[in-house]
Amino acid sequence: YLIRCTGCRAKNRIPADKINHKPVCGKCRQLLDLSGVFADRPVDVSDSNFENQVLESPIPVLVFFWAPWCSACQSVLPILDRIAANMRGRVKAAKINIEKNQNIASRYDVMSVPQLFVFDNGEEKENMVGALPELEILKKIAPYY
Repeated sequence: YLIRCTGCRAKNRIPADKINHKPVCGKCRQLLDLSGVFADRPVDVSDSNFENQVLESPIPVLVFFWAPWCSACQSVLPILDRIAANMRGRVKAAKINIEKNQNIASRYDVMSVPQLFVFDNGEEKENMVGALPELEILKKIAPYY
């Protein structure tokens, strides 16, 4: 696994058999924060926890902006579930309901849904608009893990 230190932001390669042995950063020796890294379902993100869940994440994050009334969004939700389960430990999947979290939607100029972003090391790397097929989404996130 490739885990970024939340302290010094250095990337650390951790063998799968060592992940449960309290790994530390090779650069600053700080204990690596693995909370949420191995979630097998998309995490619900809000205006209040966006910074912590997305921008400070030790792994890349696929963020899905959606709305309950959007039928195209409903077709992407099962894809997001599969990506979360299959990419567990390499990419975190997150979803943001734009009706309940208008500040973040406005901050990233989300004018229509569904819309997906890839964040890595606290920076927006990719922006995808529309209900894309799973393979297309996987191609976009591949360079970041």
